[in-house]
Amino acid sequence: MMVMDRYRLQPDKWGNRIIRCNNCIQLASCICSLLSICISELGDLADIMNCIAQCTYTTTQGCMTAQVNVELR
Repeated sequence: MMVMDRYRLQPDKWGNRIIRCNNCIQLASCICSLLSICISELGDLADIMNCIAQCTYTTTQGCMTAQVNVELR
């Protein structure tokens, strides 16, 4: 975000949607983890959601980094 601010780059509407989707998945993972503390049967679901959230975050970061790299050229 610092590079985007410095060069006055703005994400497009699809970029914002991808970021929002990632945020929702992160929140769902957090909620599942919290619920698994009280309901032990949700432990596996929490682990799966955590894996999905990590994959989504990594993919989103990779796409954002590639987009900024292309726009700076």
